[in-house]
Amino acid sequence: MKKLISLIIAVTLSAICSVTAFADSFTPVERTLPLVVDNADLLSDSEEATLCEKLEAVGNEHRCEVAVVTVNSTEGKSHMAYADDFYDYNGYGYGSNDDGLLFLLDMGAREMYITTHGTGLKAVTDYGREKLFDKVQGDIKSGDYYDAFMEYADIVDDYYTKYENGEAYDVSSDKTSPFQITIMNFVIAIIVAVIVAFAGTGSMKSKLKTVRSKPAASDYVKANSLDITNSNDVYLYRHVSKVKIESSSSSGGGSSSHRSSSGRSHGGGGRSF
Repeated sequence: MKKLISLIIAVTLSAICSVTAFADSFTPVERTLPLVVDNADLLSDSEEATLCEKLEAVGNEHRCEVAVVTVNSTEGKSHMAYADDFYDYNGYGYGSNDDGLLFLLDMGAREMYITTHGTGLKAVTDYGREKLFDKVQGDIKSGDYYDAFMEYADIVDDYYTKYENGEAYDVSSDKTSPFQITIMNFVIAIIVAVIVAFAGTGSMKSKLKTVRSKPAASDYVKANSLDITNSNDVYLYRHVSKVKIESSSSSGGGSSSHRSSSGRSHGGGGRSF
């Protein structure tokens, strides 16, 4: 039994050391490729130049590198592996931590993927990435690639600004608090009730053209028509309504991460278009 335990410990330590050694063996290189690598030839020369200037401006503002890569094939790799490796082994990223992100567009598989690293992983959350895809997907489907990539640059600029101000764009950014919902519902209910009341009373009033008000309350009571000899309070039933209040704390957020082939931590995800 002791030998079995010792063997398990030895194998575990060996695996950990192997991963650590592999991660430490990766040496970042200087980037030699531009921020826009249009291998699928989707952009004109002028569009490519303008987009590159835009991405560089965003990167300089937030001390990160924001890249776009288009391909017709990922050469048998998954989109995650291809994007991660393209980022790592081509020297993308700002500063000693190689902060930034890369947008991969694969026209062959009609798939888009974003890989993030360093501050890019924190600024572009999983929720933020999906919202970004929502906004650019229409232009990509219709072939307006330049517009899609320019909007991508603007969105990343906005995400980084929010992150630097202490609150990254995430699940809670688009949620209305329960208190705000209650107030809004109450105001809407009051407005609807007033409209219905005025409509109802206006309709009844229009039907009573021959009715005139009386000067005294006794004028409205017919003589000897009301004779109460006995009265009782009778309990009929009780109705209780319960409403479940959802807690915002149950919703996930942040960024999921994984290890690339270089051993570095990346965030990211993709979708078809």
